[in-house]
Amino acid sequence: MRNDGAGPSVFAKLFAALLGAVRAAGNGLLCFLALHLFYPLAAWPVGRAVRRKNDDQNAPQSPAGSPVLNQLAPDVCGLRCGHGTVGVCGCGPVSVYNALCLLGRAGAGGQSEAASQSEAASQGEAASQDGAGGQGPAASSGPAVLPGRSGAAAPPAPDAPDPSLAGVIGQFERRRALALGGRAGASPRAVGRVLRQYGLAAAPARSPAALEAALPPGGVGILMIWNEAGHIRRGAHFFAVQRARDGKGFAAYNSQPSRADTLTGLIGGGRFAAGWRVSVP
Repeated sequence: MRNDGAGPSVFAKLFAALLGAVRAAGNGLLCFLALHLFYPLAAWPVGRAVRRKNDDQNAPQSPAGSPVLNQLAPDVCGLRCGHGTVGVCGCGPVSVYNALCLLGRAGAGGQSEAASQSEAASQGEAASQDGAGGQGPAASSGPAVLPGRSGAAAPPAPDAPDPSLAGVIGQFERRRALALGGRAGASPRAVGRVLRQYGLAAAPARSPAALEAALPPGGVGILMIWNEAGHIRRGAHFFAVQRARDGKGFAAYNSQPSRADTLTGLIGGGRFAAGWRVSVP
C-alpha cells in the first residue's frame, strides 16, 4: 500500500501506539522484559578456557563454610566470575553459596552470631549498590539474626559439586547462569538449576509476602531485587535471607539493611524482582 503524504501510514500509527504504550508502562514493562526476555537470551555458558583459568585463580582463596557478608571484602571481591569479578557481578553466586552455608551444605554451614558480627566489623560497611548495566553488592554490616542451620540438613549427594564459593561460581559459569558472560550479572532462571546440583529445592515466590509466608522459623530464601524501584538501569542484586528461629524478623546476607521485621524492610528502596524458598527436599 502506498502512502502519498495524505497522512501517516498504518504501520507508523501502530508504531506510535506501541511506543506510547511502552512509555506509559514505563519501568514496570522494562522489568518484565528484562526478567522474561533479556536474561534468558543473554545467558550462555562461559568458555572452558575462561572457566579453568578462573577456577585456578579462585580455588586457593575461596571461602568455604562461612557466609560472605560483603562481596566487596578484600578477600572476596577479586575472585573471578565469568568475565568479571565477584565484587562487580558476583552477587548471584554469593547468594547461592550463602544459602548452602545456612543449610549446612558448605562445610561448617554458618557462624555464631558473635562470629558473624565480628567478621562484619572487620569487613566494614563500605559498599554501594551497583550502577547501571549489571549486578553488584550492597553494603553489609552483618546480620543481627542468628544464622545457624535451618533444620537437620541431609548430607549432599556423593557426586555433588564443590560447595565452596569457587565451586558455586563454576556451576554458574557452566549452566547458562551468567548474563553476557557475567557482565550483566546472573540470570534469575538459573538459580534453581544451580541449587539442584547441590541437592536443594528452590520454590519460586511471586512477592515478598508470598516468600515470607513460605519461610518457617529458620527458613532460608534468596531474593533478587532491582536496586531502585523506579530505575531498572541502576541494576539488580541477589542476596540470601533467613527467618529468625523465633519467627520474628529476617536477616540478609551480603545486603543492607542486614536485619528487618519483614522482607519488604530488607528490600528497602528497591523493588522485588524474584524470590525462592530454598530447602532440603
